[in-house]
Amino acid sequence: LAPFAIGNLNGIPATVKDTFNRETLKDLLAGELSDEHREQLESLNDLLDDDDEDEEGNAGVTLLSLFLETDDASPRASVGFGDVDSANQITTYTHGIETDMASLSEWSMSANELKRNLDRELVESGISATTATVVSDDDTPDMLARRNLSFGRLFLVFLGFGVRAWGG
Repeated sequence: LAPFAIGNLNGIPATVKDTFNRETLKDLLAGELSDEHREQLESLNDLLDDDDEDEEGNAGVTLLSLFLETDDASPRASVGFGDVDSANQITTYTHGIETDMASLSEWSMSANELKRNLDRELVESGISATTATVVSDDDTPDMLARRNLSFGRLFLVFLGFGVRAWGG
């Protein structure tokens, strides 16, 4: 229980979350899973295997959250590219309303490419800043289907608070 609980807390350093969430991932992969969920978690594990620093010394992939849905035990994860603890600019991708972790790799490639482009633009502009991108696989509610846009606005406000607390 400890790796799972600590890895998903708000307000602790991303490196600590990463350590505990990777341990949770190992535990999950060692247990019983449906074929679909195992494939999704193995894909996440493959993404994390490519977590080395790049040639500029930028941090690799950080596993920021990992949990299983309570209704169907489907895995959910959030990953970061770059040093999310010290970045001046953090861009968050929260993909489609009714998607699952099967698309996390694709979204991660886009997020990593965005980070590289932002870094290049900042250097070319002479701006001294650091960037990070975060891909969140949290299952955002289908606001239009529920016709509850106020709830959607509230969700984004809380997401903003979490990023602010997390970024220091």
